[in-house]
Amino acid sequence: MEDIVKYLKVLVVKSDAEDIETDVVDEWKQVALVIDRLFFWMFMLITVAPSVIILVIVPSFKYIDDEVY
Repeated sequence: MEDIVKYLKVLVVKSDAEDIETDVVDEWKQVALVIDRLFFWMFMLITVAPSVIILVIVPSFKYIDDEVY
């Protein structure tokens, strides 16, 4: 009977350890998701902003220079 209780305690300890490990893994997945979204929006900003500047704002400078001279 003592052996059964001993093995049950071992199983409970293993189960608790696996639960803690699973919680840590899930927390890191959440952190990775947040960082991934942050880098996505940084990439979008770094990509779209120069495109807008080159395609919209820079061509308007040509007309300003033509009017001055």
